[in-house]
Amino acid sequence: MLRTEGTALNGDFEAIKKLALHYLSRRETTRHRLTLYLRRKFPDQDDSTIVAVLDRLEELKLVDDQRYSDILTRDLKRRGKGPRAIRMGLLQKGVAANVAQEFSVEPKNESEERANDVIQKFLRRFETESPAEIDTHKLREKCTRKLAALGFDYDVIQRVVKNQIQCLGKKQDSS
Repeated sequence: MLRTEGTALNGDFEAIKKLALHYLSRRETTRHRLTLYLRRKFPDQDDSTIVAVLDRLEELKLVDDQRYSDILTRDLKRRGKGPRAIRMGLLQKGVAANVAQEFSVEPKNESEERANDVIQKFLRRFETESPAEIDTHKLREKCTRKLAALGFDYDVIQRVVKNQIQCLGKKQDSS
C-alpha cells in the first residue's frame, strides 16, 4: 500500500492527537509540558505537526494553561504556600511568566491569613513548654525561616511572626 505525503501527515497528526488525549485523560497539564511529552514520544516528528495538534486541543479547551494555573494555585494555597512559592511552582510546570505572575498576586490580608494559620499550627508544639524554656529569639527565627521557605513575602512574615510570638507570650503568662 502506497502512502502519499498528505496521508502520512494526517496519520501522524492522528497518532500524536491520540497519545495527547491519552495523556490528558490521566492528568491536567500545561501546553509546555504536553509539548515536551509529545516531542519525547515522537522525536523524529517535525514541530509543525505537534504544534497543530496542540492548537487543536487548545481550541477544544482540552489544554488550558489558565485552568491549570487556577487548579495548581488553589492546591498550593491549600498546602500553605505563599505567593513566591506559587509563582515558582507555576513556572516550573511550564506556565508562561505573565500567567504565573497573575496567579501569584493576592491581597496581603489573604496571604497574612494563610501565614497565620501556618504559624499557629507550627507554634502548637511550644504551648506545653513553660515560658522559661522558650527562647523567643530562636523561636522567631524558626518561624521566619518556616514562612520564608513556604514563599511568603518578608513584610508579611515580620507582621505575622511578631503577632504570633506576642500571642504565645500572653497565653503562657495567663497560664
